[in-house]
Amino acid sequence: MLGDDEYLDAVVKGSRWLARVRHESGGIPDFHSNGLVKKLVTDATAQAVHIWLILYKYKLTGSEYWLNCAEKGLKFLHNVMFRKGPAYGALLAHVYALGPVRYAVPRVHTRSIMFVVQAFTMYEYLEKLTLDEMIV
Repeated sequence: MLGDDEYLDAVVKGSRWLARVRHESGGIPDFHSNGLVKKLVTDATAQAVHIWLILYKYKLTGSEYWLNCAEKGLKFLHNVMFRKGPAYGALLAHVYALGPVRYAVPRVHTRSIMFVVQAFTMYEYLEKLTLDEMIV
């Protein structure tokens, strides 16, 4: 069985990799590739925000780095939310990006919305939540 330090090291390495492969808009690509077009997915982005907020709360070295990662992801998620119509408050399941240009595909997935609600709620109550409450 791996020791706690080994688990934490794996979490930090994986989290830094997610931060490196994210798009400049803050979205996380569905698959990592060197291709020009990226499919940025809201469910993975929201889950990455959750992880980064936990690492920030854990007070690891460079903790402000984790908060900045989370805030960039939250900005992306906010930008892909519907602002009007019958889908008001929902968000796109994914966005295609070619460099800074983004193309939205009008699909909504309930799992994305659930993860995003969790991420925004965690951010909103970050100072009040304990680390245990964030992990559950």
